[in-house]
Amino acid sequence: MTCTLTDDVRARLACVKLLVLDVDGVLTDGSLYYTERGEEMKKFHVRDGRASSSYKQVGIEVALMSGNASAAVQQRARVLGITHVFLGIDDKLATLTAFCTRLGLSLTQVRMLVTM
Repeated sequence: MTCTLTDDVRARLACVKLLVLDVDGVLTDGSLYYTERGEEMKKFHVRDGRASSSYKQVGIEVALMSGNASAAVQQRARVLGITHVFLGIDDKLATLTAFCTRLGLSLTQVRMLVTM
């Protein structure tokens, strides 16, 4: 399937330098799975991984941010080559703002997908 972007969409994407993805409910279906030993497991979709690689190929940084500190998220980030990973975050906006300052970006250059 081919996706055709309008000039307006292309113009809006041109300013995006960072994509920040919440994990639970964005990269997962929001379900929590536990092993008999109490270890948390998450289910990720392979297409999200391909999409993050595509963003990186066109020069858009990708970051993961989650309120949970999960080994599964750390492993998924490693597999995808995502080096900007923020786990156990209570104040996502403050974390995002500080990260943007570190990268020299304004919030207008960021797209963030979160669930509430």
